[in-house]
Amino acid sequence: ERVIGAVRRAAERLVREGRIPAHPTHFEVLTAAAFLHFARRRVDVMVLEVGLGGRLDATNVCDPVASAIVTIARDHEAQLGARLSSIAREKAGVLRPGRTTVIGGLPASARAAVLRAARAAGARVRDVSREGHERQTASGLEIRTGRRTYRGLSPLPGAHQVGNLRVALALLEEAKAAGIPVDLARVANAI
Repeated sequence: ERVIGAVRRAAERLVREGRIPAHPTHFEVLTAAAFLHFARRRVDVMVLEVGLGGRLDATNVCDPVASAIVTIARDHEAQLGARLSSIAREKAGVLRPGRTTVIGGLPASARAAVLRAARAAGARVRDVSREGHERQTASGLEIRTGRRTYRGLSPLPGAHQVGNLRVALALLEEAKAAGIPVDLARVANAI
C-alpha cells in the first residue's frame, strides 16, 4: 500500500499542478507502482508484458534491452483497429532505435507493417520464423536458432507454444548480447 499511496499522491500533485490532464487509470497507477517497487528493490532485470497493443500501453514508458511481438491477431479492435496491419502498427510501439525486436510467425500484412515501423524507428528485427528449425528427438524438443542449438526442451502443451518458445529463446540471446548475464546452457532446465 505504501507504494500505491506514493504513486497516488504523485498523481494527485501532477493533476493539481496541471502537468497531467487527468488522474491516471487504475492500470497506469498499478504499472507505476510496480516500477517504483522494482526500483526500490533494485531489481536487475524485469520482464514486462505489454497489455493493450504497445504504443498506448502504460508499460511502454520503459527502455527495454529487447522487445518481442510474438503474434498478431484481431484483439482490442476498438482501440487498435480492425485490420491486422493496423494492429501490428500499434504493437510496433515497442520498437526502439538501435534495439532488437524479436518477432514470431506473423501474418504477411502484419509482418510488413512491423518491418516498415522498424525501418522508420531505426530498430532491428529478428524474425525467428525465418531462422533455424526445430525437431522432436528422444530427449525432447531441439530448437536451433540463428545462433545456437538448444536440446532437451519441454515446452508447454500446444503447437503455438513452440513458436512462443522460439521467441523466448531469441530474447534470452538478445539479453545476453546486451550484457545481461544469461546462462544459455541452463535454458533446457529452466523451461
